[in-house]
Amino acid sequence: LPVPIMRSLEDPLVHDATMWVLTVMSSLVVMKGIESLSTSGLVSSNSSRKLTHIFMGLVYVLHWRLFISVYGSAIVSTIPFLLSVGIGLVGLGLRHDQKMVKSLSRSGHPRDLLVGPLTYGVTMVVSTLFFWRHSVVGIASLAILCAGDGAAGLLGGKGPRLPWNKSKTWIGSISFLVCSYFAVSWLTQLSHSYHWISTSVYDAYSPWICIIVLWCGLLESLPLFGAWDNLVIYLGSVGAHALLGFQ
Repeated sequence: LPVPIMRSLEDPLVHDATMWVLTVMSSLVVMKGIESLSTSGLVSSNSSRKLTHIFMGLVYVLHWRLFISVYGSAIVSTIPFLLSVGIGLVGLGLRHDQKMVKSLSRSGHPRDLLVGPLTYGVTMVVSTLFFWRHSVVGIASLAILCAGDGAAGLLGGKGPRLPWNKSKTWIGSISFLVCSYFAVSWLTQLSHSYHWISTSVYDAYSPWICIIVLWCGLLESLPLFGAWDNLVIYLGSVGAHALLGFQ
């Protein structure tokens, strides 16, 4: 790169602005890739929605490492914030985007976007602004929401039903637990290797991952929350961390 550009990238705010563009581009590549799988008929619209649910959040968190300024969390949080605004406008009927409705809604009605997809975006904003990189709470809660809940919906369509919730299956619940556990373990290990969380916190946290995942899996399996499960799982994880003394 030319010397003036290299020097400008040394400024933390310019660097973060550049990383913001890179994060947006990465998110668009993931979104368009999943969308092309759906339009080509390789995956169903429901599978496309769940794949988006799994990968968009995880890709977003993996890009946190790129931001170096003191305003990094505020800068990167504008990505899910703007996405949430766009989802809200479509859900309210103020903007028309049939592709978004088809790929994100459960029933094909724009109003669906105001529940699950909108709360998904809001939880990412909250995790970024209030927890950020130095807290296991935000990272683990997003990992459970994205990987666990997404896997349950993607893999849990068939099989024996849960006795207490006939709309859920054992395969879905097991997928939730397994994928949540590995996603949380992986992201917290990465956070430790990046020195976002201290060794003492990491060592104290690791034995509790199973308990937190089991609690969130129970919440996900209950026949009480419907389309609000994104918010319930996220708040359930945050609450469990708080009760166990993690911040």
